[in-house]
Amino acid sequence: MGFGFQANYFDKAMIENRYSFTAPCGIHTKSEAEMNPYRFTQALAKNASQLGVDIYENTEILSHRFTKEGLFFETDRGEIKANQVVYATVYRTQEFAKIKGALIERTFTIATEPIDTFPGWHNRSLIWETDRPYYYLRTTADNRILIGGMDSNVNKKDELKTKGPKLLNKLHDMFPGIRTSIAYEWSAVFGSTKDGLPYIGKHPKYKGVYFMLVYGRNSTVYSMLGAELLKDLILYGYHPPMNITRLDR
Repeated sequence: MGFGFQANYFDKAMIENRYSFTAPCGIHTKSEAEMNPYRFTQALAKNASQLGVDIYENTEILSHRFTKEGLFFETDRGEIKANQVVYATVYRTQEFAKIKGALIERTFTIATEPIDTFPGWHNRSLIWETDRPYYYLRTTADNRILIGGMDSNVNKKDELKTKGPKLLNKLHDMFPGIRTSIAYEWSAVFGSTKDGLPYIGKHPKYKGVYFMLVYGRNSTVYSMLGAELLKDLILYGYHPPMNITRLDR
């Protein structure tokens, strides 16, 4: 079945003709996009506000209680009462949601100093490996390189000191013609599920309590699908894929 995506299969020779590294094969697509996640999130919040959504930044929920009279949330600004609530904080609520099969890891990224040219990098394309451990690379508008990966156990908090230089060495191995240094480095918690699917649906015990727990690399796509799913669950009590994303699967 075709979906209209422009894609070409690159064999080993085609990769070696276009890049300064080698790989058994790859898929080269022509419809990828880059975006600033901070600006993207700000734009989504602005659009939601214009549609009538009330947004309360920097508001901490201190406790909650669920009764027959409603769902109550104590915050540092006062109490909120609701008939329905959607938890969308992923790993921070997975224990409360009573889910199984979620894996939490830490991923690492560096940003280099700006450089003038990108020898051996075909069209400055986005690069993502399917190997394990995997690496992902892209360039920026101000001519930096971002390279990340080397995921590890989330409890090893001191690894940033060693992972940054290793990522830079990997970059230099892939692109010997590029010599640069680390300008910024950071790490972040990364979640995934054993079956690759999100956890979206009702709490198995509390009425009116729903979850949108979208782990992994498809979080943006799953969030859009989950919004439709939860809308139908709240309004009609049913949506076709609700069983494959349920929390107790």
